[in-house]
Amino acid sequence: MKYTFLVLILLPFFCSAQKVATALKSDTSLYKFAIGRFINGMDSRDSIWLEGNNAYDYFMPKSVEGTRIKLIYPVDYIAYLKRKKIEKIIKMTPISFENHYFNINICVYKASYNKKERLFTFVNEGGINLKFVFDCAQDGFILVSETFGH
Repeated sequence: MKYTFLVLILLPFFCSAQKVATALKSDTSLYKFAIGRFINGMDSRDSIWLEGNNAYDYFMPKSVEGTRIKLIYPVDYIAYLKRKKIEKIIKMTPISFENHYFNINICVYKASYNKKERLFTFVNEGGINLKFVFDCAQDGFILVSETFGH
């Protein structure tokens, strides 16, 4: 009896989690939309190095807006920086919910390695903050604000 009651209480949570995961897998992913808005504001659009994160790796396409997206993980920073393969790393936060808004932040870091001092440097060069609300009437997310900063 206790287990049946527990299952009945938890069932709606499992169903809603499935609904959110399915929505993010679609072509209208908030991650894809956010990185597309970021890319549209860039000068050079050949390719970007995006820091890998288990929250969005699965949902991130290989290219957005004609820009190739290369995933890099923190364990690989040393090897890539020593070979000067990358100069900037883009970091995108997982979706957060705060004050009735869904937020995604994207930051740009200039990365360098000094061989003499064996020193890695990451300098924040700004980024973008996107805020969304979910509109039940349209059954989707709506961009409320887009803030660029340094």
